[in-house]
Amino acid sequence: MSGLEKVNVGSGDIKAALLQGGSPATPEDLRKRFEAFLNDRCKGKDTTKLRFVVE
Repeated sequence: MSGLEKVNVGSGDIKAALLQGGSPATPEDLRKRFEAFLNDRCKGKDTTKLRFVVE
């Protein structure tokens, strides 16, 4: 596990990201929102070394 970077995310952070833009949402809307959330958290980092921990 050496060389890996831990990224902590709270369940509230994920919920806020998925609800951004309103609810209810289509499956495609949720995919795009989650993708944007991950892209934001990965910005400027080597994604092969990242490991997300949901708290």
